[in-house]
Amino acid sequence: MDRPQGVSSTLANQRETLFGVLQNNFQARACERAVVTRDGSVLTFGELNRRSAQFANVLKSLGLAPGDRVAAQTNKCVNAVVLYVACLRTGAIYVPINPGYKERETLYVVADATPAIFVGSADKRVELAAWFEAAQRRGELEESPILISLQDEPSSIAEVAELAIDNDEPALKRPDDPAILLYTSGTTGKPKGAILSERALVSNAQTLIKIWNVRSDDRIIHCLPFFHAHGLFVVANVALLAGSSMHWLERFDVDVVLDELSRATIFMGVPTLYKRLLASHQLGRQPMSVRLFLSGSAALSPQLHAEFNEQTGREIVERYGMSETGINASNPLAGAKRPGSVGFPLPDIQIRIKGAAGKALVEGEVEIRGRNLFTGYWRKQNETEAAMTADGWFSTGDVGRFDEDGYLWLLSRKKDVIITGGYNVYPAEVEGILLEHKDVVEAAVFGAPHPEYGECVVAAVVLMLGASFDEAKMLQWVADSAVGYKVPKRLVEIPAIPRNTLGKVLTAELRGQFADVFRV
Repeated sequence: MDRPQGVSSTLANQRETLFGVLQNNFQARACERAVVTRDGSVLTFGELNRRSAQFANVLKSLGLAPGDRVAAQTNKCVNAVVLYVACLRTGAIYVPINPGYKERETLYVVADATPAIFVGSADKRVELAAWFEAAQRRGELEESPILISLQDEPSSIAEVAELAIDNDEPALKRPDDPAILLYTSGTTGKPKGAILSERALVSNAQTLIKIWNVRSDDRIIHCLPFFHAHGLFVVANVALLAGSSMHWLERFDVDVVLDELSRATIFMGVPTLYKRLLASHQLGRQPMSVRLFLSGSAALSPQLHAEFNEQTGREIVERYGMSETGINASNPLAGAKRPGSVGFPLPDIQIRIKGAAGKALVEGEVEIRGRNLFTGYWRKQNETEAAMTADGWFSTGDVGRFDEDGYLWLLSRKKDVIITGGYNVYPAEVEGILLEHKDVVEAAVFGAPHPEYGECVVAAVVLMLGASFDEAKMLQWVADSAVGYKVPKRLVEIPAIPRNTLGKVLTAELRGQFADVFRV
């Protein structure tokens, strides 16, 4: 699977590739804004077309061929978008890497993906070179990739591209060819590279454009990381394919985003960002042109949904996605948005609830089938087969249920279900009860080993500033709303819930921290 078999394609096939669809916008919207930075700099679709061709020619001059991997571990900047489109042009497989990764994490991805070219930030080029050289000496890398920085130095791809010709012959690709190799977050175990095909990415973006009514005159705030599925698939791909403009922010800043809300029409974020906006107490006190607020990557609590609606008069649309699938379900744009639910399956995507024996259940593992599915895990055939059912459905590892109206509710990750005394406890349910308490800002529920019950429920909470912690009273709060086995046996106060860059709770870290809480 190192390189797609064949590169010939029909014109019809090109309509199912990312660059094939993008070409229409390059021609029809050449003078319209694709990316707008905070300082007022503008990259039009025409300029994105020209500059990405120059980048592509530089990459090809380094020996890049269709099917080769290009690893990108760069700071978030406009040239990162140009590089991404350049990879689509060349037929290379784009491999985004978290720029915050340390040596061990970076080398793991490089050894696994074996990129032909590694594009990094100028300030880390010397350090990266030393990492690659040392890993090769240790036998961890058969061959180091060609290392080049993205910008900010004379030998960078951005500088060299200024002298390159600004047109090229884009690679002809098939819809089933891989476009992106996206490594899972790796909150438990080592990350796996999910192979996303051209068809999967195009079909998912086009479906989102339709159900969210994304238009070419929309202005979308992009304040998410560019190496993650949320910032790459959901924001960038949707904006580029719809012909919308991205208001490009290198990082989330409350004051900057509040100001941008008066000019943008769509905001996509994670629950943590919405919490920070609410904590500013400035929402609703200034003009706001945003018509659509979207949330994903972590669970949005009903309390947060209600508070946001109260301050702004707008409802957040919660959706459900994964690295392996893109977006699977969404609350409706027009219609009832049920706080705590992730809405309905997207058109052309099937979702079912199954148990361990493959039987349909009221509550069970969420399984998915559709054009949005990944091709498999890179060089991990066993893991790929384990993730798929015999009849071709992807086992997500999420536990969920459908209500009587067809809304999907996610209860927990399968691996996070707490089995205490033979009873199943879904952390999200207990967390929801805790978040209704007036003094609780955040809550995370997990299991800890117990000598009698196997494991018991533990809850960690972050309290409002000035609130006093009373474990007994807070446990009684839960007991008033839940059956006994769901009530935590211990409740602890911590200064912050550990999360990854997209706001997902690092449950394994909490389990490790409180592994001995019931030990006598």
